[in-house]
Amino acid sequence: MITSQQLDLLRVGLDEVFWDAFNKPNVYEKIVNVKTSKKAYEEYMHLAGLPNLYEWNSDGGLLPVVQPIQGQKVLFVHKDYGYMWTLSKRLQRENQYASVGAELMRSAAQAAMYTVETLVASIYANGFSVAGYDGVPLFGAHPLLGGGTYTNRIGAALSETSLTDAIINFRRMVNERGQPIVTEPAILMVPPELEFVALRLMNSTVIPYESTSGGYRTPYENVFRGMLDVVVNPYLVDPNDWFIQTKPSDHKILLFWREKPTTTTEVDFRSQGVSTAITMALSVGYASWRGVFGSSVT
Repeated sequence: MITSQQLDLLRVGLDEVFWDAFNKPNVYEKIVNVKTSKKAYEEYMHLAGLPNLYEWNSDGGLLPVVQPIQGQKVLFVHKDYGYMWTLSKRLQRENQYASVGAELMRSAAQAAMYTVETLVASIYANGFSVAGYDGVPLFGAHPLLGGGTYTNRIGAALSETSLTDAIINFRRMVNERGQPIVTEPAILMVPPELEFVALRLMNSTVIPYESTSGGYRTPYENVFRGMLDVVVNPYLVDPNDWFIQTKPSDHKILLFWREKPTTTTEVDFRSQGVSTAITMALSVGYASWRGVFGSSVT
């Protein structure tokens, strides 16, 4: 039997095993804006903001009156995730609990991380087909509250030409009144299948030879060099989709931690085994499409 003192020591040791495994390098913190929440949900309200200032007669004239345009409301409702498992009394009796328990803790940490990563990746995977708060997928032709649309999507394989078009359109991003906003592209996110294409585009000194109707042309300077950080995301499902975006703190693709992974270990009175539970609570989604741009070839 495991005494209460031994159980307390095991809890400490197993918690260390869990966090050592969970705190290994991940992808999601490189691409989404991670925040904490102390409420059951988080709420965002879209506004068109105010127009350019009007010229007015300061010699007694009345200031023009303007009103913001109210748009859609976005809710992030946190969800709970978790499960438990029990190691039998026989494993305790044969002194196998510590080794088996540690291995299962490492597995639980990997499972928790996989859950988070796939939830985040699903935002991008669904971003070409699932409608968002404005009735359009994350990547599409978005209606502006002040009139008109802006499209943050193209349909071309990753290449010099398509990346050029995407960056130009990215820098043409506008607010809800159609006014240009300053958005600085910082990240090129790709699946593993496009890693080496992306690295060549970002790291080569010159653009390689390209076939033309007349044969070949002389290589020329690679202006993309060092412009974007390449993030390879193995959780992306489609091998052809690629994305550019600002650094995470500058966009509104969000992950809210309501409760980071928590483990609890107790003796199960009925089976005399030792039960361990893991739980966490979070929400993922986006409050705005600005700051991200996607390409889907299929």
